[in-house]
Amino acid sequence: ALPRATLTVEPKWRPLYTGETVSLKCGVDSLSNWKYVWYKDQIQMAVSQTAGHNVTGDRYSITAAAESDQGQYWCEGRLEGRKVTSQRSASITLTVKALPRATLTVEPKWRLLYTGETVSLKCGVDSLSNWKYVWFKDQLQMAVSQTAGHNVTGDRYNITAAAESDQGQYWCEGRLEGRKVTSQRSDSITLTVKALPRATLTVEPKWRPLYTGETVTLKCGVDSLSNWTYVWYKDKPQTAGHNVTGDRYSITAAAESDQGQYWCEGRLEGRNVTSQRSDSITLTVKDHSIMAVTLGAGSSLIAFALILIFFMKCRRNRGLPCLPRLRSHGSSVQTQLSPAVQMQFSPVGQTAVLNQTAGPSSEPLYSQINVTNKRRRRDVPECEGGDDVVYSDLVLDDKETKKKRNTERGDKEVVYSTVRTG
Repeated sequence: ALPRATLTVEPKWRPLYTGETVSLKCGVDSLSNWKYVWYKDQIQMAVSQTAGHNVTGDRYSITAAAESDQGQYWCEGRLEGRKVTSQRSASITLTVKALPRATLTVEPKWRLLYTGETVSLKCGVDSLSNWKYVWFKDQLQMAVSQTAGHNVTGDRYNITAAAESDQGQYWCEGRLEGRKVTSQRSDSITLTVKALPRATLTVEPKWRPLYTGETVTLKCGVDSLSNWTYVWYKDKPQTAGHNVTGDRYSITAAAESDQGQYWCEGRLEGRNVTSQRSDSITLTVKDHSIMAVTLGAGSSLIAFALILIFFMKCRRNRGLPCLPRLRSHGSSVQTQLSPAVQMQFSPVGQTAVLNQTAGPSSEPLYSQINVTNKRRRRDVPECEGGDDVVYSDLVLDDKETKKKRNTERGDKEVVYSTVRTG
């Protein structure tokens, strides 16, 4: 009976990719004088030799496969010098695919990385498992090499502690083991790596110092990302007892124990990222009794002004009580104007100083007094024990004029009066 031709293919892999070489081999029993005819798709039409397609003995070779070479192939043998044709072989189907494009993904998916974070690039080419992957960064012709903190494992390129030098564009491609097949390169992915940002700390309201019982809010911020949570520090780790809401740390009734240095830092939710700590802000909290002392000093000034006005009326109206008693102490003269204010005169023609004797403040109240003589006025009633009394006319100058003149001299704002003796 007529023998059946046997058809085989070398190499045996499926599918073929464009550009690969494949060879079909036909055989009929052991006789050596068979010639072979090849068929593709249409059984009645033999395959002819063309560029890249040639027949040599029992082989039909395709040197650079194209998608047009895809299809079913058969063969048969014909004995030379005899009208004998074998039965056709069983068919073999060749599948030829265009070179696939590698697919590049990044895990995790965020594009903005901070120094120290871990990122993994993953490359894939269709469903075949025997691809090896090559990685490229910025320069297409230069593959990425494995270095400390950078390693290739299977289809992944891992960066275990990102640095700013890792920023750039990445590509990958697949290469089939044992075959001269390289995939098309993937689309690029750009990694952006930034240094850890510094938190910014502000305080509302801005005044210094705070007084006990006041409300103050510290606000922390880190760049434009919205998923930061904030941690607060005061001299030591986070302090309990106050309200933390989002980016704000509120002290609703300040106490002296709230005084100190404050810092904050941001932590990204779902990521092992902590910002640099903010610069510190120092809160100073004072007891509100200091304000009472200040008010007391102001009250003393008002009282002194009223006393001066009384002195003027006393001088102009006979029969009214005379000036307070002035007591001599060596070369100076001293008088008590009020429970909180005492006036001390140096020798005639020099400055008199008003000292505030009551209250915790040690700051003196000043008034310039010119004393030209120590003559007793006959038209003013003599006071008890009034041998050492100095009677004076008091003339109040415009306060604004005095303020301007003394501000030019660099003095603090005080209330001035001129004392002229008659």
